[in-house]
Amino acid sequence: MTDLQSDSLAPENMSAGRTLAAARAARGLSIEDVAQRLKFSPRQIEALEADNHAALPGGVVVRGMIRGYAKLLRLDSDALLGGVQARVERPGGDLARTSIEVPFPTGSKKGGRLYLVLSILVALAVAAVVADWVLRTREAAVETRVRAEAAKAPSAPAPAMSPPAVSATDAPAPAAAEPAPATAQPEPTAPAQAALLASTGRLEFQFQRDSWIEVKDAEGTVLVSALQRAGTSQAFEGKPPFALVIGNAGGVRLRYNDADVDLAKHARSDVARVTLE
Repeated sequence: MTDLQSDSLAPENMSAGRTLAAARAARGLSIEDVAQRLKFSPRQIEALEADNHAALPGGVVVRGMIRGYAKLLRLDSDALLGGVQARVERPGGDLARTSIEVPFPTGSKKGGRLYLVLSILVALAVAAVVADWVLRTREAAVETRVRAEAAKAPSAPAPAMSPPAVSATDAPAPAAAEPAPATAQPEPTAPAQAALLASTGRLEFQFQRDSWIEVKDAEGTVLVSALQRAGTSQAFEGKPPFALVIGNAGGVRLRYNDADVDLAKHARSDVARVTLE
């Protein structure tokens, strides 16, 4: 993936096209791979990632491309469509023209005021969509973290039942042919408990830049596969070995079982693929 500057990945600068391009690069897919799977031409995919909607057939096609592209990359298509809805659509359903030639403008004052009012309304609508997207992303991250913590919490072991006490007067005389009573099973020793805890690994991520991560445990279960925002952190526990794919790895700090992991040794084109035992 092309190394992106941290300021260009700020949440307000991440358009739908750039979000799709970053997720594609993090997954190691080329534009030709995406074009073949979505049955579009590479030029159309390039225009979509560049947010050059004027080069695409129309608003319906743009929405369909974004929805299919997001589904391929496991992204939230509703959030991406909401971010471009006000910009790419007009009442007729087609893309708005990038330029309109008016050789003899009339009523400039009235038209200027109307344009100003419409611009303010469009800006407010876009701001509302972006704010809703950010809130839903944060809520989803919190829900994921809560579920992970709930899944990793060990259940309390059932207390061992002690045999009922028998007084000396009630105890019958032992018979010579009867076998000795079975002794109680010993509780797990400290080394056994330590071995049980050692079978679980803990991953801690800190994101200095927007980054895509995917984490699978030893059984192939996907613990997370999503775009993470700059300034956030995530922690996961599971059964090692873990298989990790980290996009924009230069902006991610990773600790495994309280030890730092040098992602630079595993990164190619700023995408790190790591297996942690």
